[in-house]
Amino acid sequence: MALARKIEMTTQQESNGNNHLNYAIAFLVFSALAYKKIRVVRFAAHAFGHSLSKFRALFFKTREELDLEQAALWKIEAGPRVKSLATEHLEYITYALMNKNSGINFFQKNDQTKIEIQGKIFNLTALLKSKPDFEQLIFTKWQLDAYQKESGIYTQVDDEYRHLHSVEIYAIKVWTGNMYSVMNKLLRNFTISPRLLEYEGLLLIICIAAQALSKPPLSSSLCRSVSYRREEAGRYFEERRQRCQSNQLVTNRGFTAASTNGSTVFNYRRHLTYFSQPNSLNPIGKYINEISCSRGENELLFPPNTEFIYKEENDYTWSAQPVRSANPIDEGIYHHGFSESELTEIKLHKEKIKLKSLLNYINIKIKEFNPGYKIGMFDSPGLKYLTSIVSEINNQLSEPSLLPTGINKIISKIKQEINKSNSTNEILNDVLNAVEDIKEKIISAHGIQENSISNNRNKRRKNKRVR
Repeated sequence: MALARKIEMTTQQESNGNNHLNYAIAFLVFSALAYKKIRVVRFAAHAFGHSLSKFRALFFKTREELDLEQAALWKIEAGPRVKSLATEHLEYITYALMNKNSGINFFQKNDQTKIEIQGKIFNLTALLKSKPDFEQLIFTKWQLDAYQKESGIYTQVDDEYRHLHSVEIYAIKVWTGNMYSVMNKLLRNFTISPRLLEYEGLLLIICIAAQALSKPPLSSSLCRSVSYRREEAGRYFEERRQRCQSNQLVTNRGFTAASTNGSTVFNYRRHLTYFSQPNSLNPIGKYINEISCSRGENELLFPPNTEFIYKEENDYTWSAQPVRSANPIDEGIYHHGFSESELTEIKLHKEKIKLKSLLNYINIKIKEFNPGYKIGMFDSPGLKYLTSIVSEINNQLSEPSLLPTGINKIISKIKQEINKSNSTNEILNDVLNAVEDIKEKIISAHGIQENSISNNRNKRRKNKRVR
C-alpha cells in the first residue's frame, strides 16, 4: 500500500510538472506570435508609407468619417433642399382638392393625366415624373380641421400618435387597407384613371399620408432601424443594378413598405432586401403598425420618392439605406407650359384657397362655441369679432388680386382683439399665424418687399395732404 501510494504521488508530481511545462511553452509561443504580429503590422505600415497610427486609422474610423466617405462615394449633397416648382404646383393642386368648391376637372389626354383648376391645366403625369418632394408638402392644422369637418372623416387618435392629425391617421389607414396598390400605381406609372382620382380623392390621400410620415414621432418605439422586404425581380431591378454599379442613388417612386419582423414578409418572393436606417429623432421610415388596418405586419413605411443607397449582396439579397440629399432635380422634365404672369396667378390663387380654408375653420370654431349661432348674436366680444374677421376675409376673396395691404388690415385688427378677448384667444392666435403666413406668400408672389408697401402708403398720405 505504501509503495502504491508513493508511485501515485510520483505520477501526480510528474503530471503537474508536465502541465506547468506546457503552460510555459504555450505562453512563449503566444508571446512570439504577438511580437511577430506587431512586427508584421509595423512592416506593413512602413511599406505603405504610413505611421502605425495612420495605418490603424484606415481600419478604425469614426461614424462621421464613414458617413462623409459614403456621401462622397454616392455623390450625396448636404444642405437645405430647394422647393421645386413641381412641388409647389402639387401643393397647390392638393389645396384645391381640399376645398371642394374649387372647380376641378380630371381628364386623360395622350396617355397623360391632366387636371384643370380655374381654367388652368396641370399635367399631373409630367409633374409626378419630375420627382416632387413629398416631405416638403405642408398642411396646417386648421386646413386639416376644415377638411375633416367638410368630409366627415373621424379617426380615433391614441396618445402615442397624438403628433398626427386624425386626417393623417385616416390617410395611413387608407394605404394599409385595400388602396396601397392603386396609390403606388399612380406614383410609379404617373397616370391613372381620372375616375379614381376624382371619386376616391386618391392624390390628396397620398399627399396627406406623406406629410404624416415626415413628422417626427413622439416615441422612440416608432423609430425602427432594421426592416425587411421581399420582392419579385422586375424591370426596375436592372435599372437599380446599373445605378448601384455607378454609385448613384435609387429613387423609389411609390411608398416603400417593409416589415420589422422578418418572418412576416412574403416568403414566396425570391429577392430579400434588408433596410437599415440610423437611429435619429426623425427617421425617414416610420413604424405604423399601431395605426395600420393590418396589424401584425409590423410595417415600416417610407414616403414616395425616397432615395436609397442600394447594394447587391448576392443574386437574391440586397441591402438598402434611405438618405435625404440636397441633390438638384432636373426641372426641365416638368413641362408646365405656363407664362410668368400665369405662374403668379397660380401663386395668388393658392393663397386664396388657403383663405377659404381659414374661413371654414373660423366658422367651425364659431359653431363649436354656439351651435345655433347667428352672426351678431353672441355674448362674447371675441366671438363677435370672429364674425367680423369672416367678413374681412370674404372681402379679400372677392378682390380680383390679393394685395398685402388688405391682409395687413386683418392682421392689425386681430392683434388688437387678442389683447381684449379671453375664450377665443387660442383661436385668434391660430388665425393670426395663418394670415401672416398668407401675407408672406402674397408678398413673394408679387415680388415686392414689405418696406416698399409702407413707402407707397406714406407717399399716398403725403399726396393727400398736399391736395
